[in-house]
Amino acid sequence: MNKLTLRERLSAAFVLLSTLLIPGICTYFSLNDIAVYFSYPKTLTFSYFTIFSLLSFIIFLPITSLSIHPVFRGKKSSNNFQRKVGVTMLVAAILITTTTIIFNEFYLNRISAKGYVACKGIPVGWMPGMAKKYAINESLCHK
Repeated sequence: MNKLTLRERLSAAFVLLSTLLIPGICTYFSLNDIAVYFSYPKTLTFSYFTIFSLLSFIIFLPITSLSIHPVFRGKKSSNNFQRKVGVTMLVAAILITTTTIIFNEFYLNRISAKGYVACKGIPVGWMPGMAKKYAINESLCHK
């Protein structure tokens, strides 16, 4: 195992902080979105990315574990550990994608059963294909 320079250790520390901060922010905003979804307001903008964003920390945890060793010990992680982390990330990506698809189908069926209709067009502030606006009745779609 190679010794790391101070610069490499600081880079690893930056990665460590980023892998803790980014998923934390994503989780916070996703939980807020989910709270809005289950309050069933008159209009809502459903993002297909919400659950994926909520579970993003599962992908970032293995990266965090890779960063801890270099920061505190000053050595790279072993190849065996890196390989295990790679497999863990692959399994996590499959799990997150599957969970996202299942939740989206469940929730869209649920709001459909509650009488929500899909509004035409792209919700304000969203990129095409990332979200869809739903409303209790069609007249609320234009507000």
